[in-house]
Amino acid sequence: MAISEAYKTNFNTVLAAGNNKDLCLLEVYDRLTGAPAVMLCAGFTDENEKVTIIPLARMVDGDPYQLYVTEPEQVTKYICDGDTILHNDAGNATLIEKHNSGNTTEHTEALSVLTHHLGDYDKAWKLAPRFAEEVIAKLNAPWSLSAADIDEWSTR
Repeated sequence: MAISEAYKTNFNTVLAAGNNKDLCLLEVYDRLTGAPAVMLCAGFTDENEKVTIIPLARMVDGDPYQLYVTEPEQVTKYICDGDTILHNDAGNATLIEKHNSGNTTEHTEALSVLTHHLGDYDKAWKLAPRFAEEVIAKLNAPWSLSAADIDEWSTR
């Protein structure tokens, strides 16, 4: 993903506001969920003493080193080569399932991935047939799915 001109403009606004000591933090609320969040804002006062607040960035909740990575290879994902399913988390691969050549099915792949991802075998068992049909069946080996892909599918 290339950094857009809009982000570059916001960054330059942050720099200018920081140099002028015009930065502030503002508590805001998610329009859809009502969840509180904190925004980094530039605040300016005009000649009529009117204050203008410009939201620039949402502050990260939690540890950004655990939430974000700098390389796409570090994204948490599941990888299947047809016989082996691995869970790759920030470059650390863990074997999830190993099958004898040709003995794997879309359902067993779906069940393995969902069980590991959800941490709940019963829930994975219930979702596996639909996941196999709607997701796994549409992939060509070798395939990979990010944890976000699975989360997005499971919330539909």
